[in-house]
Amino acid sequence: SANAVKEIEQLIGDTLNKVSEGHALSEQTRLAMDAIIVHIDNISQLVTEINHASREQSAGIGQVNLAMTHIGEASHINADRISRSEQTAQT
Repeated sequence: SANAVKEIEQLIGDTLNKVSEGHALSEQTRLAMDAIIVHIDNISQLVTEINHASREQSAGIGQVNLAMTHIGEASHINADRISRSEQTAQT
């Protein structure tokens, strides 16, 4: 009977140790998950900023393309005027 009591005490002690270890691991996991959530929030914010910057850059490229089209049109108009001026000067 004394051996049974000692075995039960040992089992209870082992169980309490395992519960304590489980609790510590659970707390470590919670802290790790909290850190992961913070990093995910930071990444999400960076992605939002990159998306905004990409849209601004795209709009800027569109403006540059439009300006280049206008320059091309102006160059054609000037070339036509020069050609007409040369023809008028020759006659």
